[in-house]
Amino acid sequence: MGQPTGSELNGLAGLYAQGDFVALETEAGRLLASYPDAGFLWQVLGVALNSQGKDGLLALQRAVALLPGDAPAHSNLGNALKDAGRLPEAEASYRHALALNAEDAVACYNLGCVLQEQDKLDEAMSAYRETSRMQPDFVPAHYNLATLLDDIGDVEGAEACYRKVLDLQPGHVQANYNLGWLFHHGHRFAEAEKYYRQVLALQPAYVDALHNLGLVLNAQGFSAEAEHLCLRALACEPGNARVRAALGAARLERGSYVEAEADFRSALEIDPTFSSALGNILFLHTLDGRHGDRQCLDDARHFGRLVSAQATGRFSQWQCEMEPERLRVGVVSGDIRDHSVGLFLEGFLKEIDPSRVELIAYPTHRETNDLTTRVKPCFAKWSSLVSLPDDVAAKRIHDDGIHVLLDLSGHMAYNRLPVFAWKPAPVQASWLGYCATTGVAEMDYYIADAETLPEDQEKNFVEKIWRLPDSYLCFSQPVFEVAVVPPPVLTKGHITFGSFNNLAKMTDEVIAAWSRILDAVPGSRLLLKSKQLKEPGIRTSVLARYAAHGIGAERLILENPIGNRGGHLAAYGLVDIGLDTFPYNGVTTTMEALWMGVPVLTLAGDRFLARQGVGILTHAGLSDWIAAETDELVAKAIAFSQDQTRLSELRAGLRERILSSPLLDARRFARNFEDALWGMWKKYKEAKGAAGGTTDRH
Repeated sequence: MGQPTGSELNGLAGLYAQGDFVALETEAGRLLASYPDAGFLWQVLGVALNSQGKDGLLALQRAVALLPGDAPAHSNLGNALKDAGRLPEAEASYRHALALNAEDAVACYNLGCVLQEQDKLDEAMSAYRETSRMQPDFVPAHYNLATLLDDIGDVEGAEACYRKVLDLQPGHVQANYNLGWLFHHGHRFAEAEKYYRQVLALQPAYVDALHNLGLVLNAQGFSAEAEHLCLRALACEPGNARVRAALGAARLERGSYVEAEADFRSALEIDPTFSSALGNILFLHTLDGRHGDRQCLDDARHFGRLVSAQATGRFSQWQCEMEPERLRVGVVSGDIRDHSVGLFLEGFLKEIDPSRVELIAYPTHRETNDLTTRVKPCFAKWSSLVSLPDDVAAKRIHDDGIHVLLDLSGHMAYNRLPVFAWKPAPVQASWLGYCATTGVAEMDYYIADAETLPEDQEKNFVEKIWRLPDSYLCFSQPVFEVAVVPPPVLTKGHITFGSFNNLAKMTDEVIAAWSRILDAVPGSRLLLKSKQLKEPGIRTSVLARYAAHGIGAERLILENPIGNRGGHLAAYGLVDIGLDTFPYNGVTTTMEALWMGVPVLTLAGDRFLARQGVGILTHAGLSDWIAAETDELVAKAIAFSQDQTRLSELRAGLRERILSSPLLDARRFARNFEDALWGMWKKYKEAKGAAGGTTDRH
């Protein structure tokens, strides 16, 4: 029947170039009436139909039948099959096209896409790499390869590919955003900030970028700008629960507790299943003493009910042996690194007896550092839960046959408390990372000691309390060799009080008490060091809050954080007497101060969180540095600051004192901890025996 003329083909080409697919469909149909065996016309008709969202599959199949050796025909058929969800057939068509033309970059890219949709990730990555070889400036291939590498945790590879995309197309919004996200989750906050800002320069109303930039700035201590960004995001999407919670986090960082709680509760109203917002409220309760024990416990139980309701396949049988030679103990934490939690793990982990306890690590955060490297050999297995859904993470733990599963985060960052609601292990306990109840009914125990958690406080926990015989904490001796120096009062002529705690712990009551101390000790200074003090607005606010109590700016020394831990520890050489925050006591900061010879004054509270100073100072043999109420705190500050000889003697011998105490006796602590784990297992076996149940490996 012949083929269309050159002028007819030119007419079709013109319509295609104009993007007028309606007219292209009409013209191709008209010509097919004259040339029904012209495979190219069937191909044009199929493309025109597909481009309008119509079904061009039959037309393209006819084109391939007429043009079996035409690579574009097979490639276009692959597109239609992909759109129809017939992925294996689409894959075959693209492979046929490449067999006919091995350098067809578009067909190779499309093959990568269908392979990716079929979860053939290695083959998809190979296809994208081959596409980039054929056509180095093919941006979608670089971008898709980056996302795949990101998904499988190849951070360096993903970063390189995203950077290649941006080299070719600097205005690629999603590549900028994803690179920011990559750095964000790697705690490379300054780099994350740069790329989120580039996204917003390109697309100012990108809500996720506004939200995430707010989180990044908040993490760096710039909470005022973080708050502003979240407000911008809410102007775009008033009903976004995640942004509302991020706004609360920024306000919480600034100490605006009432506003922060309102934001978190608003997020819960928007999304009643948003358990993280409720977790933030629980963390806020630890900072803010406005709510009584009943309210705190009610909110914790509410959280527990939320996550329990979401655990739709809770385990009731486990794959661990009832009479093991050694316990398999899982450790779920985002902080097995140079972090406050990590500093209480390193020393005792190295003393755990592997014949009694086999440790399995379940990190919940990608970041690792030198501390991670040092403690990794203490674990028989390292199994990341990062990015795993709760049910998948719970099954992984369950399949490992864990006897006792430890939560080291509570309601702090990177926690996976919802996983515990699935009950992946028969015995579950919370310890170390968070000084209050988790609220999760499936959490069997909370590990504490007699000094920090008296019996009358057990009513504030849903967990049973398991007390270690000495301190429930064991600080790891710092790897940095920083010498203790004489108290600065000897050279400066005035007492310098100090606190290196997060400013969010500095409540109005704390400021009032510390102002009284400064007023009562003539010429004294107060040194504050915190990440928030990098922000000028926060510094101004701190000065104003003390000025309201008659304390001038000349009495305050405001320091930014120091990058390395050695420098951080050395900064204690500028402090004569440490002051502990309340009701949220310092833990790491108190231990670091004592290590550097700086005694700390603490106010004993009635909650577990508010008795951390009591526990540490009691075990350090410094009970006389504990005050029962504010008047006594001020009186002790006056008395101790007047006795420079005693301060000097105490400072010179304090490190040796705590080295010989339970606070740094890692071997003794490891035996106590092992005994506790075995004791929990014994209790479980007794309960199962009484109920006639079994726990078998199957």
